[in-house]
Amino acid sequence: MHEEVNEWSGDVLQRKKYADFLTQYLVAKKGPFVINVNAPWGSGKTFFIEHWCEDLKKEHPCVLFNAWENDFSNDPLLSVISCIEKDLSPLLSVTDKENNEIKSTFSSVGEYLKSIAPILARAAVSKAIGKDGLEELQQLNEKDSADVVEKVTEKLIQNNKAVEKAIENFEESLKDLIEKLTCNRSDLKKPLFIFIDELDRCRPLYAIELLERIKHLFGVPGIVFVIATDTEQLKHSVNAIYGSGFDSNTYL
Repeated sequence: MHEEVNEWSGDVLQRKKYADFLTQYLVAKKGPFVINVNAPWGSGKTFFIEHWCEDLKKEHPCVLFNAWENDFSNDPLLSVISCIEKDLSPLLSVTDKENNEIKSTFSSVGEYLKSIAPILARAAVSKAIGKDGLEELQQLNEKDSADVVEKVTEKLIQNNKAVEKAIENFEESLKDLIEKLTCNRSDLKKPLFIFIDELDRCRPLYAIELLERIKHLFGVPGIVFVIATDTEQLKHSVNAIYGSGFDSNTYL
């Protein structure tokens, strides 16, 4: 005998049963997981994601990030982490909110941005100097050129190490935060669900940068990512950044 499903209000397509199935499947995985909810524009992905998220909040910590509403940001990861803080902070107890370890979870965002800023700046400069800048660089004598290359390479290596360390620190802090939310409360349990909606509506560069930033969090234990996209449209975004000959399907 089938268990009766209490449908979502206004959902004439009766999709709650699919959300319930996915919840059971993803919770049973007992590990980090990423799933793509793929459907064309206008199919009701946002309705599905928002109602599914509301259901999950009864038993799991949840974060809902609307990528399209945040694609003005220069650093997508900062936007995601800010959303994590906004959605999860109310779930912490008063004691935990005053805990310095918890505070450091979100302050590490600033460390990450300071670490990655020089690399982003160099990338911007390399695009900005253009043909004229390249010609000026070519006029440097051999010794000057070698010195410039050596200094830039050394700095890039240092910055990359700083970025890797900052990301590692944030991953550890996020794991601790999940433990605080699920071990100190009787009403919440793992995993933490992070929903990324409207990714396919974003500027191509922002959409791809967002994916490439949050992939660092895909392997954090106790987190399930649910990404809602029109995958065909997202492929066009990938090709807009990497070129029409790029295998966007394999990339995604």
